Amino acid sequence: NDNSFDVIVHFGAHIGWSGEVEEELFLTNVIVTGLLANMAYTAGSHFIFASAAIVCGVKAEEITRDSQVNPDTPYGKSKWLAEELVRASGAKYCILRIAGVFGLNGPNHLAVNRTISGAINKIAPQVRGNGNALRNYIYLWDIAEVVVSIVRNSTHGTHLLAGSEKSSIRSMLEDVCQVFMPASGDILVQSSGDNATDQLVIPSSVLPKTRSFKSALEDIRDLIVTK
Repeated sequence: NDNSFDVIVHFGAHIGWSGEVEEELFLTNVIVTGLLANMAYTAGSHFIFASAAIVCGVKAEEITRDSQVNPDTPYGKSKWLAEELVRASGAKYCILRIAGVFGLNGPNHLAVNRTISGAINKIAPQVRGNGNALRNYIYLWDIAEVVVSIVRNSTHGTHLLAGSEKSSIRSMLEDVCQVFMPASGDILVQSSGDNATDQLVIPSSVLPKTRSFKSALEDIRDLIVTK
């Protein structure tokens, strides 16, 4: 009660891609978010919340600002319920429905993060099927820069956040090889498997544009060199 905050940024979550059920996600993803939103309302703070684009469904091939909410997984449902509490809290909020996030040592539930970690250790990535499905994942540091922009511009409402560039899975893996294994030539490994479908998130025009996938990979490489 003795502190005040201009902005509360809430990106913490129990990630639910390992068979979790709704009850396991409820306290961390739903209740805690509601409590923080209430704190923001009481303090008059700007509340920035990381939701997920998959509140519109993990099988949606394209998610736009007009897409209907369709939480078809326990994790997606927990994020949607948290959004509802934020909206009901009365706080000044900005909800970010974020696509897949990649970066250095990124979470393994996203295949591109496993691919990057492997390539850094000279393990050739594998592409399943034809690799033509499109994605527009977003680089972690781009999200950080978007949050800075939201704070500076007092951006409110609910916005989709994803990479500005659409790339096929194959082309992304080829870029990973070129950036982290340039001396090895074309070493992308083809493996059997079903062809994936497109999963694109059309980012809000209100938010800053993000860098290209290859530019982000080069930034990760530079981070490694710096370390």
